[in-house]
Amino acid sequence: MKVTYISHSGFLIETKNCLFLFDYYEGKIPPLSQEKPLFIFVSHWHSDHFNPEIFSIRHEKVHYILSHDTRKHLPAGISPENLCFMKPEEKLDFTLEDGNEHFTVETLKSTDCGVAFLIYYRRKYLYHAGDLNWWVWQGETKQYNSNMTANFLHYTKPLENLDIWAAFLPLDPRQEEWYSKGFLHILEHAHVKYAFPMHFWKDYSVISGFLSSPEGSKYQKTVVNIEQEGQEFSL
Repeated sequence: MKVTYISHSGFLIETKNCLFLFDYYEGKIPPLSQEKPLFIFVSHWHSDHFNPEIFSIRHEKVHYILSHDTRKHLPAGISPENLCFMKPEEKLDFTLEDGNEHFTVETLKSTDCGVAFLIYYRRKYLYHAGDLNWWVWQGETKQYNSNMTANFLHYTKPLENLDIWAAFLPLDPRQEEWYSKGFLHILEHAHVKYAFPMHFWKDYSVISGFLSSPEGSKYQKTVVNIEQEGQEFSL
């Protein structure tokens, strides 16, 4: 399995038999094998997760799996085939063109907009959080942060004690000292093999900062230290 960091929360996963593209909005998409089906995921409608250019990607075997809230934000005249919308807490099965393999997609409700995606493929779980994160802020009210905490803990309950091969999780420096709160919770409550930080707004120092912190240092072998756009990782 090869993972390419594109930008922000955008990643391309290439497996032996298919391609998964998540939350593309900017950056260079690597060359795509036309022999493998391409599944494009969009977690929600925000412009830093959803770029309508995905509908211009030239690929003979493209499929779109979009959060339900993107429906109202599709460009006029766009009605591609092989498109499905998913609501929170849904589960769908997808079969590859050759009919010999399939995978499941389960959605979790986001603490912001849309959904997070939990994919089960070839006996491995892949998790892309979208904007499902512990969004607490210093400038918010106690009630807001309390509600956010309760929602985050509830919505991420399905991940507890789950063996996740690769997890793509927000690590947002805008939250200041709480930047790693949601990221760390997933690492502490699920069994993650590889954790890919995302949504860090091109501030790569937040990753190395987390890895050198007392709470993050024990995850040196788990957290992938992304250093630039286009970087590839073989898992």
